[in-house]
Amino acid sequence: MIIVIDPGHGGKDPGVVSPDGDFEKDQVLQIAQKIKDLESGFQGKVKFYLARTGDWELSLEARAGLANRLQADYFISLHQNSDPSHKGRGIEVFALAPGGEGEKLGKTLLRNLVNRTGLADRGMKFAGFAVLRLTEMPAVLCECGFLGTPEEAKLVTDPRFHRQAAEALCAGIAQYLRLPFQLPSTGWDPKAEIEKLRQAGLIVSPHEPEQAVNWGEFATVINRLLAARYKQEA
Repeated sequence: MIIVIDPGHGGKDPGVVSPDGDFEKDQVLQIAQKIKDLESGFQGKVKFYLARTGDWELSLEARAGLANRLQADYFISLHQNSDPSHKGRGIEVFALAPGGEGEKLGKTLLRNLVNRTGLADRGMKFAGFAVLRLTEMPAVLCECGFLGTPEEAKLVTDPRFHRQAAEALCAGIAQYLRLPFQLPSTGWDPKAEIEKLRQAGLIVSPHEPEQAVNWGEFATVINRLLAARYKQEA
């Protein structure tokens, strides 16, 4: 089973730009790369191809052409949204027309994205986007939250959201295709490692594994380690 994942925009085309200057092209590439990382969870039954793996321009025709040359079974384009009022929220998924396999796949992906991320459900929609018209297989375009809305931008640029969206899309693909899917086990529990630091008194507050650490926090941990060492040597 071949599925092409298309991170929208790229190169000189940043897509939506958040109020803090984050580019849509970067956010959707992060999600796409995490989907690729989860490929092993399908136990060899699904192969993901990314339309782009870095920051370069790619025409809409080239994206669709890649999927057609690969004779892909499905095509999933990833985007983030904006609206003139900068108040929009939620997730929506587009297919070319109602009644086809694209709509059925889209509804399954939408449901999983909403359930996993907690963002609002804006529904299944239809549009004649080029990547939906030019592809020769069932295709959908997923708008993964509103990067143009200040409050929601903070959520959809978070690495935890990228992971949640990737997991939701993989779970939706597995559900739609009736394939087994299991999140790969790394044998490493970052939350448990953080808890060990808390129990040792090196940190005080709970932290998420992908939460950013600033220099002040880093220096505090190092100073606590040094203080403990000096105490042992005294």
